[in-house]
Amino acid sequence: MWPQDNSLLLVLGFVLLVLAYLSLLASLPQFLTRKRPLSYEVKDVAFPPLTIEVATYNEGDAVKRSLLSIPGAGYPLDLLKVMVLDDSDEESSRKVVDLCVRELKSLGVDAVVYRRGTREGGKPGFLKQVEGLITTPYVFIVDADFTLVPGSLPKAVSFAVAGGYSYCQMRWDLEGEGFVADLQKTLLDYHMSNEQEKAFSVGAPVKINGSCVLLKNSDLLEVGGWNAHTITEDLDLTVRFALRGKKGAFWSGLVGVGLATPSFRALFRQVERWVMGDARALIEHGCSVLKMGNLATSLTAFSYFFNYIPSLFSVFLLASGLIALFLPLTVPFALLLSLPLLAGALSLFHKEYLRLYLISFSYSVFVAFFLLLGMLKRESQFTRTEKRKPADRSAGFGGLPIFFIAVILLAAALWGMATFRVIPALLIFVYSVSFSLVYALWRMSCNVLDFFLYNLSYMAAIIRGKSTVMSPSTV
Repeated sequence: MWPQDNSLLLVLGFVLLVLAYLSLLASLPQFLTRKRPLSYEVKDVAFPPLTIEVATYNEGDAVKRSLLSIPGAGYPLDLLKVMVLDDSDEESSRKVVDLCVRELKSLGVDAVVYRRGTREGGKPGFLKQVEGLITTPYVFIVDADFTLVPGSLPKAVSFAVAGGYSYCQMRWDLEGEGFVADLQKTLLDYHMSNEQEKAFSVGAPVKINGSCVLLKNSDLLEVGGWNAHTITEDLDLTVRFALRGKKGAFWSGLVGVGLATPSFRALFRQVERWVMGDARALIEHGCSVLKMGNLATSLTAFSYFFNYIPSLFSVFLLASGLIALFLPLTVPFALLLSLPLLAGALSLFHKEYLRLYLISFSYSVFVAFFLLLGMLKRESQFTRTEKRKPADRSAGFGGLPIFFIAVILLAAALWGMATFRVIPALLIFVYSVSFSLVYALWRMSCNVLDFFLYNLSYMAAIIRGKSTVMSPSTV
């Protein structure tokens, strides 16, 4: 059935493996760059007048928490102006916004709500429409599902103003329970504690994360203001600041706490928008970023900006693994296929690493798909991720295709085992497990998945002879 001469398949498999590991090179500047010591010394400066912009769309009680947390953030109320950009079409949400604006006014805050007849451009479109109405030297952007930490703004704003930065991204966290929330918190903590702090310490461009960011209004207008035709306005603005030589900062103090997406389905929809928006930014600005400075500076900036490119690794690895099911493996081929399995063996003994490892394979495949889709689509519609309840079952990918992929990969892995192609079979089996877990997250209770993963890590602990691990029955 299969051709006796497998040289063509072998070459194709090697090419895919080379592409897989080359895609990882895009992230190397981040890992090779050492974080330098940072000083967050705050100098005494006069507080500037500050506009706080809160964009909301049918967020009800979430936006109420956000708006009513502003007076407690510690900034002088007589220097504050609050602009609520309300795109809500639910009457109940509109009433909540109006009530909160009246309450802020009663406390002495200059608060105003803006509404428009169309949601064209979503949040970035609304920010663009009102940018000419801002009269203060600085503007602070916060999402409607965020609450500001009491007393958090004065030091952060003083730090940014004293440094003369064009923008300052401030640390924020997420609240929520369950595996999906924990996954988001883990990834966010890594991004803030490692990527953002490292970028700031070495002089690389700090990423704007869309919320809890302070912008110098004159510099914002100088780089062209907000882009109403993007679905990732934060990355687009970050790149344009960097290309114009505007410096950003990162403030490590916790300023805001947002809501984690309530389900894996909702998270998937959010990631889809992020990745497709990044793909459009890559096409529009990628070449310019590579020319923005010396080679080291350009490559470092590129790796920070477009950090979804390494997700292509999982796609190429999967393709080469499937090809390897029909090949007598050479030693280099087998070694390259084995490296991800070795990482899995090491992660087996740590529950958190095990979770991330297992999810990462299928997660990266979908990220790569969104990346390629974003490069092909000329323009996508901005959609706000639902934070109060799980996204509708019809939103984004359905669970059934994920299940079928898992089953097909499992069948391929079993066939590989039966024909003694152990290494590619084990690799394909890991992909099958990964897609199965994503399907479980999509359809099942997070507690069930947590229990399953805990038992895996518990068995690994028994193998190691660790007697201090709690029995699953006590969880």
